[in-house]
Amino acid sequence: MSVSLQPLSSIISLKPEPQTTPALSQIILRAESRETVGNYLFTPTLRSHAKRIFDCAIHAKGHGFWVQAEYGAGKTALLGTILSLLMWGEEEKIWEVLRDKELRGDYERALSKRKYFPVAFSLKGLGEADGAAHDSLMRIFEEQIAEAVAQHRPDLKTQIRITSSELAVAWFDKDALPHHKAGVESYLVSHHKLSVADYRAKHGEKKLGHAIVESGLVAGKLKSKHKERFAHIYQQIVKLGGYDGLVFALDEFRSWQDRHAQHSSAAAEDEDVLETLAHVLPGEGLCILLIVASQGDIPQKLSGGGQGDRFIPLTLLGDKAKNDFGEIVAFRSVAHLPGASTGIKDYYDECRKEYKFIKQANISQEAFAAIFPFQPRVFEILSRITQSSEANNLPTARSAIRIAWQALGEAQLLTKNRLVVVSDLIRSDEMRKALASDLYKGKAQSLEAAHGRAPAVA
Repeated sequence: MSVSLQPLSSIISLKPEPQTTPALSQIILRAESRETVGNYLFTPTLRSHAKRIFDCAIHAKGHGFWVQAEYGAGKTALLGTILSLLMWGEEEKIWEVLRDKELRGDYERALSKRKYFPVAFSLKGLGEADGAAHDSLMRIFEEQIAEAVAQHRPDLKTQIRITSSELAVAWFDKDALPHHKAGVESYLVSHHKLSVADYRAKHGEKKLGHAIVESGLVAGKLKSKHKERFAHIYQQIVKLGGYDGLVFALDEFRSWQDRHAQHSSAAAEDEDVLETLAHVLPGEGLCILLIVASQGDIPQKLSGGGQGDRFIPLTLLGDKAKNDFGEIVAFRSVAHLPGASTGIKDYYDECRKEYKFIKQANISQEAFAAIFPFQPRVFEILSRITQSSEANNLPTARSAIRIAWQALGEAQLLTKNRLVVVSDLIRSDEMRKALASDLYKGKAQSLEAAHGRAPAVA
């Protein structure tokens, strides 16, 4: 490139090491939410996804959304940003750190007036250690709702009955007839050698509730169907907390889905739980937003009879969003310095004059700036290497971000006055991990030999 071009360090700076493994429960906390939103890039595709969710939120209209992408493609970050804006918009002035002017202009005022209670959790690892009884998605939802109440509204913790055991104790104390109380008393004495009062004093409310449920004497007395249970929980939280509705963000659903064979009774129950929240209750006027993030497809039953009937599909980094990949990687790796647009235009003009790739790919100056300082071919290679975690055990955008960031820092590329090219990527540790996978191992060894160095992998 022309020696008259400024070094990259005059135009951009390397951002701090990116956090690429966010935990949903952490990034939506009050103390973290401003950083979560401020560090998120809404590409045109991601903006359209957010609009579909926000439109439902503004009009207090419940619905289900299925965010699908490979592992590491940014599902958790999207969920965390959406929830932070719905949770803390007015209270923490979150909208003022949102970089997307279009979303701010269209939704800030309206959504700041709305108040949604959040229940956000990842299913990865849940239900594995406690036995078959905990392999119930309904039970997981109950437990996570209870945790969300304790975390976000501890003042309501003793007022809201959520789990089966809580409902059982409430029924026993307030609604049970004398013969029901006598039956529970007899059951506890017979099975545990303790009266109700002694059992409560020794084991507490929760275990007493479990014992009442185990007695079988509350069959038909509790709200047993998914629809009735969720409606009961919803009405309590909305009424006592002063909320417009509930928003559920369910991450890593694939990890749960894989535990239950397709068409099994357990899988059917999972689908019934999700359909109840995303379709049945919203159809009766309850404002429930359910956002499920998964590597897998929407189960056939949940796709409904028409597009978006039950769940609206929101795909990340798909064919229609091929430019998102490079924009996200560049955004997470570098920051533009004041006046950067002038320097970037100089690079664009130089590349357009001296190289074919600008004209061949019909790259606009805006698109060039969005991925600066990377040559577009960089992202073609990165997307191929990181496209399938199942094939080569490497995440998608997650690892690409680290490859790009490490290459910029380790190779001192910011001192140069040229674009980052494919050969620069080999310098990063993350890329070498990628090339050590079975899919690329042989070719990587050949490349190392060609460079006259010992192979990086044995």
